[in-house]
Amino acid sequence: YEGQTYVYTGGYDGRIQSFLPDFRTVRWEVRADELMNGLSILNHILFAASADRKVRALNTHTGETILEIKKASEDDLN
Repeated sequence: YEGQTYVYTGGYDGRIQSFLPDFRTVRWEVRADELMNGLSILNHILFAASADRKVRALNTHTGETILEIKKASEDDLN
């Protein structure tokens, strides 16, 4: 994956998707219970904060959940 470019999106429907840069080819997709409020990448980990008050750490290559923190906040996460 070194040198590759990918696009990551989070939506109101709770979907987190990884695309090739053409925006047509989906590499992987996972779904949260509520809308996605924020995405951030550090090394090969995608951190996703959602309105269900969870923070997920996902493997950027596979979409596999590495860690999920439930009730990371008393309010929606942004």
